[in-house]
Amino acid sequence: MARRELLNYVPCTSFYRMRGDLEPEKAAHDYEATLRQEFNLRENEIPRFDMILLGMGDDGHTASIFPNSPALYVRDRLVIDQYVPERKADRLTMTLPVFNNARCCMFLVTGQEKHAVLSRALDLLDKPELPAQLVRPAVGDLIWVVDEAAATGNHHMPARAFHKKGCLAQPLFVALFLPLLPQTWGCEGIASAPLSR
Repeated sequence: MARRELLNYVPCTSFYRMRGDLEPEKAAHDYEATLRQEFNLRENEIPRFDMILLGMGDDGHTASIFPNSPALYVRDRLVIDQYVPERKADRLTMTLPVFNNARCCMFLVTGQEKHAVLSRALDLLDKPELPAQLVRPAVGDLIWVVDEAAATGNHHMPARAFHKKGCLAQPLFVALFLPLLPQTWGCEGIASAPLSR
């Protein structure tokens, strides 16, 4: 889906998907090794993506970080595998330190069923407990693009973008958190693409 809906329109130079066909622990280890190699990271360094594109579930989860998940507390890994009881599946995900080191994180949220959790996620006075609320780039931008249905609870309205300021840089490294193979567990990927402004 990510290739069909987005990457086919971008001249990608590389695409790295998480290997949902491997044993979860090995897939997480291999993907972390890929990040370390592609970003030329030393021990304890965190990659700095130009942009990370995320979605949000109706429970406030993002990527494969779910409410009450041990993944919320992982600070010493870039990529983890975990069993998610609510989904009855193993999932791979990059961790919050990776998201929060990005130059820009953008959430795309659609659908009336997301209205209540979106209201909570965007409430700056609410205690940040939802995984989506914990995505807060330390030195970067946070952008929410939501459709009218998610924003108001009504159906069939165009998308609106809410942002602080622009965030594109060249070359653009984008982490896509879209299910590429719905029948597998948590397939996600990185695309590296030079984009012009």
